[in-house]
Amino acid sequence: MAVQAADRGDTSVLRMPVELGLWADTASAESLAVRVADGGDTSVLRILAVMREDAGNPAGAEAVYRQAADRGDTLALRALARLREWVGDIAGAEGLAVESADRGDTIAPGGTGPDAGAG
Repeated sequence: MAVQAADRGDTSVLRMPVELGLWADTASAESLAVRVADGGDTSVLRILAVMREDAGNPAGAEAVYRQAADRGDTLALRALARLREWVGDIAGAEGLAVESADRGDTIAPGGTGPDAGAG
């Protein structure tokens, strides 16, 4: 039933298993997250990326953040910039910050202005 609801445009029912980490394998979780993102909600990709970071998989997190960013998610670009900075790739982090700004993000990575957290 959840997949049928998603096919009709209601992807909210598919978010919960990813958000709660209920998928035993990462391929299933990513497939589900991509399906939700294709329905217009990229936040679930960011959630999956954070879960990968927490599991000690920064490369996997970066790949998922990139999928969200490719769908227009500037918060994912900020996260990518943070990861690049964390591994010492300052030029890469700056490039991602510029890309985020070019997409309309008005908050510098780590910013605390009135729009901080908006994406």
